[in-house]
Amino acid sequence: MIGQKDGGWIVRFRFRGATYDFLALYQGPYWVGLLERRRGIVGRLFHGQQKNVEFDAVRLIDAVLSSSELISDVRWHYDQAGTL
Repeated sequence: MIGQKDGGWIVRFRFRGATYDFLALYQGPYWVGLLERRRGIVGRLFHGQQKNVEFDAVRLIDAVLSSSELISDVRWHYDQAGTL
């Protein structure tokens, strides 16, 4: 699924049995991407803890972005040490 959201774009995809959202938001002059693993309905209803992103999912998004001549200077930042 691809859709518009809050000044950017969201791409939802499944990878190794988990569902992920990749959000691309414009924060001029840069585009900022955010990769999140979706929680199930119960986790969303009760504000359960966010699930960790698999490193291979990050590598997949990195490979897709890096394969485009229109995208450059891709950098990754993490919220917590050791957690993606």
